[in-house]
Amino acid sequence: MINMKTIGVSQKIHRELMSLKFEYGYRKTDALLEEMIKEFKKERLHQASKLFRNHMKKKRITLRHVDEKVRKHREDIYHEWFN
Repeated sequence: MINMKTIGVSQKIHRELMSLKFEYGYRKTDALLEEMIKEFKKERLHQASKLFRNHMKKKRITLRHVDEKVRKHREDIYHEWFN
């Protein structure tokens, strides 16, 4: 059994949710909200990735540089813990 909770939204937001629900063929508002949350998280990850790439570009760092640094740290940790 799924534990359901109630949230309060304005009438405007409620209308928008119902409109999207029917427009995109969702049977339940819960499914629409799940998809919206997933898309929101993907967009946040995309923004963070873009910011990271811009910082790398400013510092003239490539993914190869990052990989080499990370590999070196992993090797150091491995040798410290297991040797």
